[in-house]
Amino acid sequence: MIIKERTKPVVLLQLEALLRRLPGNHRKRPLIEADLARYAAGYSGEKSIDYHLSFLPEKEFTILHDLRLSSGSHSFQMDTLILHPNFILILEVKNITGTLIFDQNFHQLIRKIGDKEEAFPDPLLQASRHKKQLQQWLAANRFEEIPIEYLIVVSSPATIIKMIPFNQSLYKRIIHSNTIYDRVNELIEKHKILLLKPPGLKKLSRLLDKNHTVLTKPIMDQYGILLTDLIPGTACPKCLAFPMDRVQGHWFCKKCSIKSKNAHLSALEEYFLLTNAPSISNKEFRFFLNISSTSITTRFLLDSGLSHNSSRKNRVYLRKK
Repeated sequence: MIIKERTKPVVLLQLEALLRRLPGNHRKRPLIEADLARYAAGYSGEKSIDYHLSFLPEKEFTILHDLRLSSGSHSFQMDTLILHPNFILILEVKNITGTLIFDQNFHQLIRKIGDKEEAFPDPLLQASRHKKQLQQWLAANRFEEIPIEYLIVVSSPATIIKMIPFNQSLYKRIIHSNTIYDRVNELIEKHKILLLKPPGLKKLSRLLDKNHTVLTKPIMDQYGILLTDLIPGTACPKCLAFPMDRVQGHWFCKKCSIKSKNAHLSALEEYFLLTNAPSISNKEFRFFLNISSTSITTRFLLDSGLSHNSSRKNRVYLRKK
């Protein structure tokens, strides 16, 4: 049973929105495009394992995707968490092609393609740290006795996996995605003591889901981009062209001739994604939409479903949580 579905990461939505509004000749576009490709590849790799997870019996396993928890002063995020009555399994997914060398001397992952080498943080070290943090979280919530396993799942079947120096116990923690089902069955054979009866499993899964927090970053600050750098207006929902014209109570796209009554709602969502602001004023929304009418943006904001403070003069509309 899937308790928490896999959704597109917020950072991916932010980067997509940023590139939609960034002029084609902006000097930061190549960097942002490269980062978008990297995050998109990671998300694609995570989604690709869902097919293999679908073979696990629903009544026996509970699955939570993209789970982010806080343990003490630190937060940690797991690509996939699998609950079984006898154990818990953390999956860290890597969508990296070429030859992967897990270097345990320097705790780094080296990717080789031809003569080119590239280093990444060691996912084994990361997953081991997540295990310890999850143990602390479980203990704080009175679920101390559950064993935790972790696996590094390489989503591409063509990727070659190596380790230096070779360590059999660690090497068994690295698998290709098409072997998930077999590896989970091995863990069932290893952990035979029933620790979570159905009520306890249900309670734990709900508690994990309830304590999930979404990580949001000020994406524009990260790249040193200002609102004035962005293309203002409302994008066409069909062809994504900027800007749509406001004609007789509708948005009209000059490029593909589509009409829309509420295309501005997407612009409102983009504003919050890009700025990470807790609220928006009429003036700020007018600037973002590049329209001059205060009454039109007031109607847009009132109809958007956002709550607002009681002030009329300095009213702001609050971002949905």
